[in-house]
Amino acid sequence: AQILEERIPQLVSILLSPQLPGKSTSETTQQLVYAFAECLQDSLFKPVRVSGQKDSKVVEKDVRASLILNLLLRPLIGKQQGPTLTHLLLGFNLEAGITNTHIDIMSFSPLQVMSEALYQYKCHSTWPQEIEQMLQLLSQLLSDPSTSGATLELLRSLENNYFMDVLHEALISPIPHDSSDRIYYIWQIKWILQIHATALHKSMSEVQQDKEDCTKMLRGLMGDAVKSEESSLPYCAVLMALQFCKKALQFEKPALKQDMRSIHLQRQMQVDLLLSAPELVSEGGIRAMTERGVIVYHIPTLGSILARLFKDLEVNCGWTIDSEERVRANEVLQETLRYAQAYNAFSQIAHAIQELLSSWEQLVSVIFSRHDVLAMEVQMAPTGSTGFQSLLAFATASLEGLDFVSATSNAHLSQPLARVTNILMASLLKHTKDVIASGALYQGVSAGTLDVASCHKFFTVLVNCLSKPADKIVRQYLYGSLIFYLLHAKVTKTPELPSIILEKYEDLDEKFHLSSLQQFDGVHEILDQGNMSIMQQQASRLVQAFFQDIVDGVYFTKALALHALSMLVAADPLGTILQEVLSCGVIVTLARDLGASVPAALGALGGGHVAAAAGSGGGCMHMHMQPALPGRDLYIFKGILTLFLEIACSKEGCLVLASSGVIRCLASSKLVEAALDSTAVPVDAHGGVAQLREISTLTLQILLALCVGLPESRDVAVHVREFLERHSKTLFGCLNKSCLPMAGLVMSTLSNLFRQSGTSSGHSAALDPFFVAQCRGHIVSLAWDLLPPTAARDAVVQMRENATGHLGPAVADQAMAQCHDACRSLMDITISCTECLKTMADQEDEALDKIGKDLLDRSLLCSHETLLELQEVKHQVCSYLENGNGIGRLAKVEKLHNMCKVVTGNTLSILQSAGFLDTKSDKVMAIMNDINDDA
Repeated sequence: AQILEERIPQLVSILLSPQLPGKSTSETTQQLVYAFAECLQDSLFKPVRVSGQKDSKVVEKDVRASLILNLLLRPLIGKQQGPTLTHLLLGFNLEAGITNTHIDIMSFSPLQVMSEALYQYKCHSTWPQEIEQMLQLLSQLLSDPSTSGATLELLRSLENNYFMDVLHEALISPIPHDSSDRIYYIWQIKWILQIHATALHKSMSEVQQDKEDCTKMLRGLMGDAVKSEESSLPYCAVLMALQFCKKALQFEKPALKQDMRSIHLQRQMQVDLLLSAPELVSEGGIRAMTERGVIVYHIPTLGSILARLFKDLEVNCGWTIDSEERVRANEVLQETLRYAQAYNAFSQIAHAIQELLSSWEQLVSVIFSRHDVLAMEVQMAPTGSTGFQSLLAFATASLEGLDFVSATSNAHLSQPLARVTNILMASLLKHTKDVIASGALYQGVSAGTLDVASCHKFFTVLVNCLSKPADKIVRQYLYGSLIFYLLHAKVTKTPELPSIILEKYEDLDEKFHLSSLQQFDGVHEILDQGNMSIMQQQASRLVQAFFQDIVDGVYFTKALALHALSMLVAADPLGTILQEVLSCGVIVTLARDLGASVPAALGALGGGHVAAAAGSGGGCMHMHMQPALPGRDLYIFKGILTLFLEIACSKEGCLVLASSGVIRCLASSKLVEAALDSTAVPVDAHGGVAQLREISTLTLQILLALCVGLPESRDVAVHVREFLERHSKTLFGCLNKSCLPMAGLVMSTLSNLFRQSGTSSGHSAALDPFFVAQCRGHIVSLAWDLLPPTAARDAVVQMRENATGHLGPAVADQAMAQCHDACRSLMDITISCTECLKTMADQEDEALDKIGKDLLDRSLLCSHETLLELQEVKHQVCSYLENGNGIGRLAKVEKLHNMCKVVTGNTLSILQSAGFLDTKSDKVMAIMNDINDDA
């Protein structure tokens, strides 16, 4: 049949044509189907034993079933266009169309025989090859778009839940000792997992029938307790499959004996040269490729070549038949053949495990990406855990498997495990954000979301894996998993609000429980302490591994390592990670790299022109960019700046950054120059403009952090002033309401410089008088643009209207977020501007006269009105938004309220310093009372 199908492409059409008078086509084909089914059934259940030769005791196995299954598989593996002989013999309706087939499992056919055989499956020793072929056939049918619908319908109609019993039975059976049976055994599990992965992928949870089917399947894969003769403990089948992979890999790659006498004879017989040759037998070599695509040694060819080499050596050395050297050489020959056989078994088993892990990866990925909600409801065996605990349990098991595999000769198998971990942690973060958005964290259901023991177990294994060397792809996924975990720990922190506000919120929202929030804070504190303890134990090795990737890693690995290291520093308040970072020399290296990555990064902006300042004294020019290059250098540059900003949060970090010349490196960087110039370019004009604006923001934040962190440093003041002077045209040009939040950062930096210049630290000498006069002029101009702060007040009024609930929760959330962001940016720059005016007033600066009493009075009244509006917004947030998430919005409003207090207080101070304030007036007293009121 196989030969006919290969030689006659129209075989199926011929078989469908009437062959005998009086017999229909369907009768003829049905007889053919019955004949193949009967032959398959007899071979499996009534095998015929055939003696090899006359008077020989060798009994050959009945291979009819294997041949039939191989015949059915070949067209599917070869992706042949249907209809094929396989479709005909399996009962697909070739007249109505393969895709429209409904397979009747009660009709006698090879599919019915296979279903019966799989139903009676008891252990891997029963038809090992045939069972593997059956499972592969069903997997191929399920994956093929033309047959997947009918196959999925067939599998759903079977009682054994997609051969779940076969999977469970295989997993609790001992691994076969025979290498060929072991290979079949591994492939059996691989195809069952593949069947489940494909079935879940093709099922939609939105359809009720599919949902029920998926739930049943997930319970079998994750939660059903299965008992074996050896143990009565329940287990999770998916994780048991991973444990099986680890057991199957508990053998080392075979090696030849390496004693001195053997090595000498191996050289004489050219064994090493022969075994290392990659050529196939068809190319004159000793290698062959199996049907599964594995390169192995061709034992007959190897044996004949070794025999010839042995004979040549025997003649050349003149060995006698009983010569000791001849015996020893013969042992080397036999040992080489045994090694080749062991290597073949090792290679095929390793390949089978790799394929099994690939199906395992697909299964776990589809479970926790396509059916994650259903999966998180299943009680996982044996612990009974659900939800976030299940996700972390799978992620931890995957990491433990990666750690085990990395220490073996099959380290390449760690990639799928790293990918699975990454997918699971991404799902964890997604569901964490969903829980936070629903407000459930504050309603007494936080325990499942933040399981401290599960988090610490995962983090311990993750840090251990990150501390060890691994290939770049694995490390990229591990960095991603670390980022997802730290974000999970970060976003679950509750907002900091005064207790009096929380108590009022509890009175207004019956879903909110202050005791639950306080308990959750305690749990999170235990989580943070445990995370810090884990980091401290591996801090040195961990940072060295990061340093290696940052210095020598490819661009994506380097960018991820920088981002992950920044988050690690932020997650360690004790500063252990920070101290390791400061002592390893990475800061100096990265400061040097700020200029090295400029040429390629500039090319990443794309073709065209970007306005660039010619310098502090020059006019405006246009700098032509090179053709577009990948934006990887921009990501790395951002990663470096993000790390620097995190380091600048501590005084020790500020000192190291300042001493490494970071400010001057930033001032002279062409990329920073282009980033600052990007404020004048529309966001959609270039693909890289958005990234450039992020770089400009990070640069100014670093300058501000160093000013605040080292207020006594004359060198920092000088370097910051040089930076501002170098880019004065661009920076002073953005001091208006249309360039937020960049204008706010510039004003904050100027505010700190001006405040320092008025102290006794001698910083006044660091500021050039012309530069000071120039700054004062821009500050006064900005004050007339910002004051009175009506724009901020209008944003708050709009926020209050959106908070009334008439827009609906989703629309109200979006509208309030937009108003909040606009108001916060305006508040930021207004605070900085009033801080500068306050310093000028304290120094009796004549430039303040250009502001005038009238503008200051109107600013005080407007800021007070804004303060009262924000108090009203807080009450409305509590009163109208009852879906449990009011506390998140309340935290944002509370921050704006505090910022407005600062603006109002600064305006009062300016009026008082200028002698314009009557502190005893009722209006002023009322304003001061509102500033000091915490309710």
